[in-house]
Amino acid sequence: MLILAFLFLPVTASAYGLQDVIRDVGEMILMLTILAMGVATLVFFWGLVKFIINTGSGSEAEQAKGIMFWGIIALFVMFSVWGLVRLLQSTFQLNNSSQAPGVPDLLYEIER
Repeated sequence: MLILAFLFLPVTASAYGLQDVIRDVGEMILMLTILAMGVATLVFFWGLVKFIINTGSGSEAEQAKGIMFWGIIALFVMFSVWGLVRLLQSTFQLNNSSQAPGVPDLLYEIER
């Protein structure tokens, strides 16, 4: 709640418009999405390491397979949703960019 208060503070303090607020919220969502994809990748690799270490024991290897499975599911869902959003953007010509935004695009936007 405090984050939202700080987000909307510039709206009342200056000529910070609605488009600027929407852009900032979009940048925060993009950063959180990239962070979530990184966490899902780390979860998958953590499961892989646990599987390699515990190849001899059945129960721990099965637990590691479960961790890898849910890491792959999370990555699949996130990339699928991101792809669908980009497809809708290109179909309805809502964005001029021809590629999905990434970390370099985000850093460029933050510097401006």
